[in-house]
Parts: sequence; structure tokens; C-alpha cells
Amino acid sequence: MAQVTFRIFVPKPIHSKEDGALFWRLFLHHFPKHVPKRLGNAVNPSADFDADNMDGVLKKWNRRDMSFHGKHLSLLGQVIRSRPSRPRRYTEIFVYAFEDDPESVKSFLYEASAVFGADYATAHILTREQWKRKLKQNVERAWFRSPRFAAKLEQDLQRRIDEWPTRRALGPELAAIGARRGVIKELNWLNIFGPPYVELFGRERLLATPAHEVRELAYGGIGVELTEGLADTAEAWENFTAVRSRAKEHLENNAFYDPSSAA
Repeated sequence: MAQVTFRIFVPKPIHSKEDGALFWRLFLHHFPKHVPKRLGNAVNPSADFDADNMDGVLKKWNRRDMSFHGKHLSLLGQVIRSRPSRPRRYTEIFVYAFEDDPESVKSFLYEASAVFGADYATAHILTREQWKRKLKQNVERAWFRSPRFAAKLEQDLQRRIDEWPTRRALGPELAAIGARRGVIKELNWLNIFGPPYVELFGRERLLATPAHEVRELAYGGIGVELTEGLADTAEAWENFTAVRSRAKEHLENNAFYDPSSAA
């Protein structure tokens, strides 16, 4: 089993009870060992999750932000929807600190992406090395604001590294996609590119990505698995990053957002 983080970005609000029933049917089918214990809003998921009373569960589905938790935080998930006033409507499904068979994660992401018409979906294991790199970048940026603030930040972030992999250290950190702005920041182990990104990169270019597996999806998307196993992101990090670099070079690196080069 591996601690998996995954995200699905859908370019529309999925808030009807029919949408909720479909999501929970898929989730419980692919992850029968991870029936949520609590659900509700992002601040206070106070309601019990009862799979035998889906009418009660679906009453919580149409909240703008909904979260669900497993026993002892073995499952942490959120469904985030854009405000009605925003010109670009979206729904983002985000699950992290989640232990399950990578094959179940793959099958869920492929099916859910097709059912909801995802623009992008991704799965990854957030490793200690990635976390350290993320924190180092935060400290480096902070030095431009205030050396004193950066020093305090560095102490706090070091504590987070020492706490790894507690929930506080992990946080909702897999900033691999800023899809709310249409931006992909990084390639992860599994990447499902929906029709807009297929058009951006080009179908033939995506299909020729140097990766372990590339598959065309019936709804018009393309799935790219960088290496043979999801665990490679934790157990064979150097090899994984080499494969990722080749894939990004093939797809053209300037297609990915780099905050250090932003104007």
C-alpha cells in the first residue's frame, strides 16, 4: 500500500444529487475499504457518513466546499466548487494521505475522468524529498521579502520535515496543477489530459510521450503513466525524475508553469 494523493479537475460545477450519487458509487466501488466516517463543510465535517442512507449523504453534496474524512484521518478528501460569480466554473476533487492499491487509484481516476469529462486528473505519492524541495523554494522566495521572516519560516518548515509524514507536515500539498487558471505546474506519475490539454499539446505529441504507458480514452482524453509503478515516485526517485524530465522536454517545458520565471 502507498500514500497516494490524487486530484480531478472538472470544468463545470458538479453539484446535483445525481452527480453526487454517481461520485459516491464510483468511490465506494473502487475503494470499498475506505468508506468515509464523517463529511460536511471544509471547516467542520460533523455529519456521519452512512452508506446505507445515501439520501442523507447527498444532502451534504451540494455545498460549495465539502470535505470527508476516514477513521483516524486515514482518508482526507475535499470537493471544491467555484463561486457562482466566477466567469470560469469548475469542480476540483482532491484526496490525500490515502492508502490503497495503485491499480484501484488508476481505475478510479480513469473512470471518473471519463464520467465527469475531466480537463485534468493526476495521481502521485508526495515524497519527503519533494516536500523538502517545496519548503526550500518557499524559504528562498521569503528571503526577498524579509531575511528575519525567512529565518523564522525556515525553522517552522524544518519542524514540518522532522514531523514527516504527519498530517500537519503533509498538508494539502500537491501543487501539481493550478487548473483553476488552466495551468499545469508539473507532471506526476499518472496524468490524464482532457480534451483542452490534448489540443494544447497535440494528440500525436501526447501519444508519443516517452513514458511507461500512454493510452487514449474514449471521452477524448489521453492518460500518461510515467513509470511502471506508482511507488517509483518514492522508491526510485532519481529514475522517476529522469523519466519526467524526458517527458516534459518532449512535450516542451515552456508549457508548464514555473513560478521562478513568472514576470
